This record gives sequence, structure tokens and C-alpha cells, in this order.
Amino acid sequence: MANGDDFEILPEESTPPGRDSRPWLWVLVVLAIAVFAFAVGMAFSTFRSRVGNGNSDTPTPVVVAGDAIPTFTATSPATATATALGAEANATLTNAATAAAPTVAATATQPAPTLPATATPMASCAYQPAAEFVAITNAAPFGCATSEAGLVWSAWEPFERGDMLWRSDNDRAYSFFNDGTWMPINEKWDNQPLPTRGDPPPGLQAPIRGFGYAWGARDELFQRLGWATDQERGFCAFLQNFEHGFILQSSDVEFCQDNLFNQARAPEWKPLLLVVHDSGQWLNLLALPGATPPAPGPVATTATENATATTAAIPILTPTLTATPVVTARRDRPADHGIYTAPAVGERTLDANFGDWPDAWQPIGTVVQGANNYSGSQDLAGDFQVAWSRDGLYLAVRVTDDRYRSGPEGTDMWQGDSLEIHFDRALAADFDATVADADDYQIGVGFGPNLDQLLFYRWLPLDKEGALAAAGAVAATPDGYRVELLLPWSTFDVTAGELSGGQSFGFNLSISDNDADFPAQETVLSASPKRTTYNNPTEWATLVLAQ
Repeated sequence: MANGDDFEILPEESTPPGRDSRPWLWVLVVLAIAVFAFAVGMAFSTFRSRVGNGNSDTPTPVVVAGDAIPTFTATSPATATATALGAEANATLTNAATAAAPTVAATATQPAPTLPATATPMASCAYQPAAEFVAITNAAPFGCATSEAGLVWSAWEPFERGDMLWRSDNDRAYSFFNDGTWMPINEKWDNQPLPTRGDPPPGLQAPIRGFGYAWGARDELFQRLGWATDQERGFCAFLQNFEHGFILQSSDVEFCQDNLFNQARAPEWKPLLLVVHDSGQWLNLLALPGATPPAPGPVATTATENATATTAAIPILTPTLTATPVVTARRDRPADHGIYTAPAVGERTLDANFGDWPDAWQPIGTVVQGANNYSGSQDLAGDFQVAWSRDGLYLAVRVTDDRYRSGPEGTDMWQGDSLEIHFDRALAADFDATVADADDYQIGVGFGPNLDQLLFYRWLPLDKEGALAAAGAVAATPDGYRVELLLPWSTFDVTAGELSGGQSFGFNLSISDNDADFPAQETVLSASPKRTTYNNPTEWATLVLAQ
């Protein structure tokens, strides 16, 4: 990002859609609080547990239905409770009304530790942490401050699977991913044409200027971030650099850069308190469920003026145990999404010949992306049947495609002719969740350059992304191809003993089409007419296992 003024003029003020809640963080919260004996606030304990030992691996949540899980209650007066299922901790997060350090309420087994109000000055450090950041630096190993805290003109843009930040003080951009990792962006934009990713899905958009250049040029960024969910917004950031990262809080001062509007003053702005560690880990503490926005930020007129900000104190939390209800009632998506019944079958020969598929074929016929590239059923069409056994989920798919073009292997498989399978393992448990989580799966199936291979890839859940092993067959036809698959239940982390007739799951099947001579996703057909994007389970259909 070479030019500082690439991020300055941002006149529009629309409300960004909600972002992922990062459910895996709650597991870390529970572990961190136990390890550090409730000595620091939940969010900081989480952060320290991940960066203090230099281990940047993202742990996998373990969900055990029906187990007792902790509910954490803060001792400060104002509370807001956020509830999650499984081992994702139920948490009550609060911010104290004063800057005084909160104290843990005593329990029968745990004495009440106190969070120090100020850090112990380090004589060897040329700069000390800003008072607003002391609690954070006490809880995570940031080392010495390397600058005074001050106001910095910045830009922020939310994406499907993360966010992007630009800072004017170092003319540097960063990518923050919903899995809790981040990386700097080194691409420099000098007003050259932006690479294109084609038409965005409905309700999403492509970033522009410096963000758009890096996002368009780097496949890794595009894959990990997805499409932008709102425009880029300029804002004033109260920021301090440290030996091992930086801390940034959005500020609602009137101006900090050439009278440009500070979007952090807009009512729809979602406050930021970023804790960014050079181990590759990050958190936005104010995006955690129940977090209360901070008090108004520093009053200053220039980015170089030493200013002070006010941040609500971090709560100390004490646990009690409550039981997580086990959701057993069946729930189906609305009928107009599609409800597909899978008959129970014995072992089948996987040969892409469909003589043993006697039931009605279900259409894959709704154009959900790339309508301007679609010329009708001779261009792309499809239908399918589905069945189940104790071995896995069987699929038979017939595709009409006037021009076969394979995509890359692995994570970019979607940029060619391929299938996409969605599966919601816990449909009733999080029926209204609009963002895919640990029980929601997205599987791709590709067929190689000569339509004679089967290549499987799992994109969701993010912590399970990678190539898969499954069985099947593909055969070319005069007007397209036929596919027969057996996806083991382990693909969806389901064991055969959990299955019974009458169960329902979230499900969808889509076809991606590319007729170009370069990798692209020109058209997507979906079995569910309601699908608009890849990671919203409420838009999928319902799969019912027949008795």
C-alpha cells in the first residue's frame, strides 16, 4: 500500500453485516482462566495462553453435548450474557464503569486475586505503555513499548472470513483472519488497474484501492478472506507499538487527518480494540459477545499529538456450572429451500452407471451466481439423487455442461467445473445461526483436466480445511458428465452409531461452471433456491434419512 491518500476519502456510511463470533476462542478462554487462576480478564488470558509460549497453532474446539459447561459472571455492575452450545463457554462479559482494577469475587476454593491497575515500570524501556493498554500488556508478553501512543489515520474493511487494516503511520496494511491469525500485506499499489475476481455474490463486494489490489493479486488472501461485506472506512485509531506487536483502539475524536470524516463516530461503526501479537495471533476484544464499547476516545487534532484515551476496565470473571441442554427435536428448513429424502440402501457399486438409482431425480436448477454468464440449460444443468447407509452418504449427479474446464487442485478447485456439497451436522442445535461454524461442512469435488479423476477438498470448517479421501466414479457423456460418490460419515464427523431413520441434516448441492480459458467461477447452480453465499447454513436445504 504505497500511497497514504489511497484510504482517505470514504464518504459512504452503511452498516456492515455481522461477523463470525469465533466460537473456538471460548475453549481457549476456559483453559486460560483455569491456568492463570482467574488472575486476568478472560480475553487477555486467552491471548496470553496462545502467544506466551510462542505456539501459534489454532486449537480445535471439542464439543460434548450435554456436558456441564462454565458460565462466567463478572463482578462489575453492568453485565451482558452471551450463550453458546457445547464446549463453547457461556460467558457474561462486562466492562467496569471506572478505570479502577476489578477484583475477583472469592469462592470456596479460589481466593480473590486482583488485577494491578498499573504496570511495574521497566527501567530499560524508553517508553511505557499508555494507561489504557496497561492491563493488556500485563496479561500478554508484548515487551517494551517502542513509541508513544497517539492518533493515527487508518482504514478498516470487513470480509466474510476476516478484516483488513491500513495504518498511515507506517503505510502498511494487514489481514486479520477469523481463525485468530493475521499477516502483513506487502503488495504496493501505485494506481495500476486492480486484478478482478469476477462478479461478487449477492450482498457482497470487491474491495477497492490498496485493499483491492492485494486481495485481487494474492489468491491466498482471496481464499482466506472471501468477499468484502462492506466498504472500506477511514477512522482515527489510538495506537501504540511494542517490541512484539501493537495495540489499536478506534477513537471517536472529531478529526485526526485533514478534516476527513472519522467513521468511528458513525452510529453503525463497530468499535475496535485490536491486540496484535507478532506470534501471528490477534483478537478484537470489543467483538467478543457481551463486550461493551469503550468510553469516548482521546481529544486531539493531529496524529502526532500525544493523547490519552479512556477504555473501560477489563472484567475479572468467576465460574459457576450450568448444564447445556441437548437439542433432540427435529427441525427442517422451509419447504421452499428443498427437502430431500435419502432412502436407506445397502452397499452399491460406484461406477457412474445409474441403473441402481430408481428414485426421482431432483433438479439443481437455480442460478445463484453469474446469471450474466448463463445462457440456459444447454450451458449448464443438473439433477441428483441421494441415499444413505452405515458406510456414508451416496450421491448420484448428472450434469449437462457444454464446455468442460477443470479448475486448480486443492483450495482453488471452485475456479473450475466442480461440485459443492454443504452439510449441517447439527441442524436443530444452531438452527438460526447465519454463519457456518464447527458443525457446518463445505466439500468440493473436482475431476481433473481430462474428466477422469476424483479430487475431494474440504473448505469448512476452517480448522479442518484440506484434501479428503472418498470413493466414487466419474464418466464423460456426450453433453456433460455423470458422478457417483460415497462420502464416509467421518467426512462430517458423524459416526454410524449416531444415525437413525427420521434424522434431518442441513444439506445442499451446487454445480460450479467455468467456460473460460483461465480459472474462474462463472456460474453457480444450486439445489436450494435460497442459497446466496457459501457459508450461510440457513440458506441450505434439508436432508432427511428415510427409515
